[in-house]
Amino acid sequence: MRTCVPSLSYGMLQLRPQAHELGVTLPQPHAVARSGVSRRTLLAGAAAATVAATVDPFSPSAASAQSADGQSTNEQLSAAAATYVLIHGSWHDGSMWKPVAAELRKAGHTVLTPTVAGHGNDGDKTASHTDAVNSVVDQIVDARLSDIVLLGHSYGGTVIARVYEEIPDRIRRLIFWNAFVPAAGNSLMDEAPPHYRELFTQLAAASPDNTVSLPFSIWRENFIQDAKLEFAQSMFELLSSEPFAPMNEKLPLDRFYATLPQVGRSFINGTEDTALPPGEWGWHPRMSGRLMGPRLVQLPGSHEVMLTNPVLLAHKIVEAGRD
Repeated sequence: MRTCVPSLSYGMLQLRPQAHELGVTLPQPHAVARSGVSRRTLLAGAAAATVAATVDPFSPSAASAQSADGQSTNEQLSAAAATYVLIHGSWHDGSMWKPVAAELRKAGHTVLTPTVAGHGNDGDKTASHTDAVNSVVDQIVDARLSDIVLLGHSYGGTVIARVYEEIPDRIRRLIFWNAFVPAAGNSLMDEAPPHYRELFTQLAAASPDNTVSLPFSIWRENFIQDAKLEFAQSMFELLSSEPFAPMNEKLPLDRFYATLPQVGRSFINGTEDTALPPGEWGWHPRMSGRLMGPRLVQLPGSHEVMLTNPVLLAHKIVEAGRD
């Protein structure tokens, strides 16, 4: 049974989907399981749908454009094969990286896209933040990976900061892509704007398992506004509920900040990413500024450019991850 979403608004942000305004029947999380359409089937079409779902300048054909140093981005993508571990954000699982991972692998890179504990439709929603970190550490160690470029997106930033504390000798560079870099002692919720704290607290309390399901209106207007409506709806069906407890877990991060100068650091900033409102609560420079002089790589696109333009994001990951 679908939990009723509280009708809340903050400023101009509508927090309840307005189906009559959109003129559509809005998909709900977990609709994939009910419809019998597999996640793999939907994601297999994501890369193909990207061209139609994005603005022309962001199309895959733009990947052949010349960069500032005169080298084509196709050449850059293939240069210096590396090992990338890509950590997803809230409401996602590892399969959401499939279009980006395909681009990186095609260029000869090794890519691991683990699902963080507590995530996905089959995840244990009682998992703690420590469980999330350990699940990533275990997969890296089990795969015997070293000299890795570890990337975290959104909530994934809190995970990679802790993973770096546990296995620093295996990590060559950290990349935070519009990701949380919590101040020492803070939780993710401490770093979120007040309206999100209030909303997520209410949604978790109304849920049967202390989780947060993202309202479609926020997904559409603030996470994936650079996609066509139909594509945004199809990707919304892939989302799963987010455990609330890890969002509130305080993270000391004393070892992270003490050793941060010893590892390569990059921050990828999507210039149209409004998942956090620009200004006081924005991603850059608020989060990037905590990384002690990181390499800054910027790209046009929303918080979900991994889905709306995976080719461009793959190139920017390589730019952020190279020596």
